[in-house]
Amino acid sequence: MTGAELEKLKRIVLLQQKQIKDLTSRVDDLDGNAVQEPVEEVQEPITKSHGNKVENPTNLFRVFGIVGVILILLGMVYFYKYAVDQGWIGITGRIALGVIAAFIFIGIGFVLYSKEFIKYSQFLFAGGLGILYFTIFATYHFEDYRQALGMNLVLNTILLLTVMVGGLLIGLRLDQKNIVYWSLVLGFAAAFLSGISGKTLHILIYVLLVDIIIFIIAKIRGWYVGIPAQVLTYIAFAIWFVQGISSPTSLLAQTSQPLLITFLFLGFYYIIFTAISFVQASDHKEGECLAMSVINAVCLGGFGLGLINHFYPEFNGLWLMIVAGITLFVGFLSRNFNFEKIFDIHFLLTFVFIGIAVPVQFDNSVVTILWAIMSIGLTYAGIKAHHNALFFTGYFGYIIPLARVFFYDMWFLDDAERLIAVGVVLFGILIIQRIRKLATEQHLIGYTITGIVLFGVWGVREIVEIYNDEMALLMVSLFWAVYAIGLIIYGIMNHNKVFSRAGVIMFGIVIAKVVALDIGELPNIYRVVGLFFVGILALVGSFIFVRNKEKIKEYI
Repeated sequence: MTGAELEKLKRIVLLQQKQIKDLTSRVDDLDGNAVQEPVEEVQEPITKSHGNKVENPTNLFRVFGIVGVILILLGMVYFYKYAVDQGWIGITGRIALGVIAAFIFIGIGFVLYSKEFIKYSQFLFAGGLGILYFTIFATYHFEDYRQALGMNLVLNTILLLTVMVGGLLIGLRLDQKNIVYWSLVLGFAAAFLSGISGKTLHILIYVLLVDIIIFIIAKIRGWYVGIPAQVLTYIAFAIWFVQGISSPTSLLAQTSQPLLITFLFLGFYYIIFTAISFVQASDHKEGECLAMSVINAVCLGGFGLGLINHFYPEFNGLWLMIVAGITLFVGFLSRNFNFEKIFDIHFLLTFVFIGIAVPVQFDNSVVTILWAIMSIGLTYAGIKAHHNALFFTGYFGYIIPLARVFFYDMWFLDDAERLIAVGVVLFGILIIQRIRKLATEQHLIGYTITGIVLFGVWGVREIVEIYNDEMALLMVSLFWAVYAIGLIIYGIMNHNKVFSRAGVIMFGIVIAKVVALDIGELPNIYRVVGLFFVGILALVGSFIFVRNKEKIKEYI
C-alpha cells in the first residue's frame, strides 16, 4: 500500500469517527442527557413581602393616581363653591363651567385611553359623564336654574337621555362595559332623583326608552344588566302607580282610560324584559332568565290585579286567568327556541296564577274541587309528556286541596258542600295514587294514610252534627270499629299492608276509647251496647285471624 493510499484511508476513518460522534450527541439529546447551556437568570422586580402577600409597586402608584384625580375634583368643587359665594359666576356661567369641565374630563380620558392608560381613562370618563349629567339635571330640577334658563321637563329629559346615550356610545366604541353600566346607572338615577309623579307619563316613557337601549346593548354586545334594570323599572312603575290610584289629581284619576294607559306601559315592560331574558338564554345565562321570568310574571299579575281591583273588583279572577294565558303563551314561545327551563318556569307560573284565580273568583267547595282537578290534570299531563317537573308539581300540589278540605271545608261549609268537597278529595287521592303507580310503579304512603284519616275525621264530624253528646260518643266508637274492620278486610283482600295496619291501629284506638272514656261517660244502656258491639267485633276478628293466620299474616 502506497503512502497516498494510506493517507486517504486515514481521512476516511477520521470522517467516520466524526459522524459517529455526531450521532452519539443526537441520541444523547433525545434522551435528555445533552449538556445544557447555562441560561442567564432574569431577576423579577423587587417587591416587599408581608407574610404571604406580595405588594406590587405598580398597584401602589395606580392608587396614587386615582387619589390625585379625586383631589383635583374636590379642589374644583371647592373653587366652584367659592366662586359662586363671591358672586363671580352666575347661573348661566355655572352651567357652562360644568359642561366645560365635563368635556375636559372626557377629552383627557380619550387621550389617556389612546396611550393605554385604560384604568385612568375609565375613571375620567365616569367623572366627566357624571358632571355633565347632573349639570343638565340641575337646569330643571333646581327651581332658580329652571326659572333663569326657562327649561321645561320634556327638553330636560331629552338632554339627560342624550348624555346617557353619549356615554353608552363611548363605552361601546371603546369596548368598555364599565362605562356602559355607569351610563345606565345615571339614566335610572335621573328618574328617581327627579321625583316620580303620578300626574304625567314622562317618567314611564323615559324608563321605557332606557329599557329599550338595554335590550339593544344585550342584543348586539351580550352585556347584561337585565335583573337590576328590571327591578328599578318596576320600582319606578310602582311609585307612579301608587300615586296614580291614591291621588284624586293624578293622571289615572283624571283620564277616561286609566286601564288602557297603565296596561300599555305594563305590557311594554313585560315584552322588553321577556325579550331580554330570551337573548340571555341564547347565551346560556339560565339563572338570570328564570329570575327575570318570575319577576316579570309577578309584576304583571300584581300591578294588573291592583288596578282591576281598584276599578272593577268583580273581574279580579278574570285578570289572573288572562295573566295565566299570557304566561302559558310565552312558555310555548320559549319552547320554540329550545329554552326548556324557561318553558318549565312559565308552565309552573301558569298554574300558580290559575290556582290563585280560583279562590278569587269562586268560593265554597268549588275551590277545593278545581284545585284537585288541576293537580290531577298536571300529574297526568306530566306522564303523557314524560316531564318529571310537571308530574311532581301536580302530584305534590295535591297537598293544597287536601289541606283546604281538612282545615276549612270540613268545619265551615254546610252539609252538602262539605260532603262534595270531602268526597271529591278522597276520590282524587285514589286517582292520583293510581296515576303515580302507573308512572313510577309506586305510590306515596303519606297520601294513603291521609285519606284514611280524612275519612275517619269526616265521619266523626257528621256524627257530631247529627247526634247529641252521649249518643255521638257511642256512635263514634261504633263507626270507628266498623271502619277499622273494613280497612283490615280491604287490606287483606288487596294485599295492602297500609290499610290492614291502619285498621289494626284504629281498632286499638277504639278499644282504648271504650275502656278509658265510654265506660265512665255513657249511660248504662249505651255503655252495654258499646261494650258488646266492640267486644263481638274483636272476638270475630281474632277468630278469623287465628284460623287463617298462615294466609293473612303477611298482609298485616
